[in-house]
Amino acid sequence: MNWDDRDKALAAWRELITSPEIRMDAAEQYDELVSLADKIQHQGLIDAEEKDALILEAAERYAIAVEGLGLGT
Repeated sequence: MNWDDRDKALAAWRELITSPEIRMDAAEQYDELVSLADKIQHQGLIDAEEKDALILEAAERYAIAVEGLGLGT
């Protein structure tokens, strides 16, 4: 495993979760985060457990965003 590639891939994932693209809604952000986590795993940079943790984090972020919309924020 190339640790530099792993670090770059995880940094890109973190960037997307903290700063979604302009005009990207919560559902689109979630879908992109899951897709990116899957891609990183298929590249052999993370294992299934790490991918599951990323997806769980994305789901938690999505739930917070959806809950916030329901509260008018």
